[in-house]
Amino acid sequence: MAGTSYFNTVQLIKDGSQTGDDKASGSLTSSFVEYSFGGSSDLWSLSLSPSDINSSDFGVAIGFYGSGFSTENYTTSDLEATNFSFSIPSEATINGIEVFVEAKEDDAEASDGLPPLPGTTSAFIDYVKIKVYYTDDSGTNMQINISDSWKEIDAMKINISDSWKDVAAAKINIGDSWKDIF
Repeated sequence: MAGTSYFNTVQLIKDGSQTGDDKASGSLTSSFVEYSFGGSSDLWSLSLSPSDINSSDFGVAIGFYGSGFSTENYTTSDLEATNFSFSIPSEATINGIEVFVEAKEDDAEASDGLPPLPGTTSAFIDYVKIKVYYTDDSGTNMQINISDSWKEIDAMKINISDSWKDVAAAKINIGDSWKDIF
C-alpha cells in the first residue's frame, strides 16, 4: 500500500533558530514540482531587518511526513538551509519573504542498494531558493546646489509661462536614442 508525503515544516530561520509562521502545506507529487511559500508582503509574523537577512544564520527549515503506508508513517528531521549570502542595503525595509522548494516523493531506496521495500516512499528536494522583497531607502532624493550647499528636492519642476509644472520623467539622448533617467 502506497502512502502520501506532505510538507511538515516550512519555517524561516532567524539568528540560527526556527521561528515565525510555519507555512507547511500540500502534498508531494511523483515528479519534481516547485512549491512556493510566503510572498512579496508576507513577513511570516516576524520583524526582519536587513542584518537579519544578511546573516549567515538566516535561512529556511524544511521537513516532511508521510502517511498511509503499509509499513509505518514517517517524519523527517528538518533540513536547514542557511548562509544564502544576501547583501540587502542596511537602510532597506524588508517587505516580504518567499521560499521556493522543488521537491517530489518517490519509492525509497534501500541503503544496501536493493530495490525499494513495497509501500515505502521518501521525499526528495532538488533545490531551495529564498526571494527577499525589500524597498531600498538608501538612495537620496534629487538634489540641487544652491549657494554651494546641496539641498534635497521632492520633485523636479520646470517654469513654463510663469507657471511651475512637475516633471514626471527625465530623459537623456545617448547616440541618437532617448534613455530614461527617472
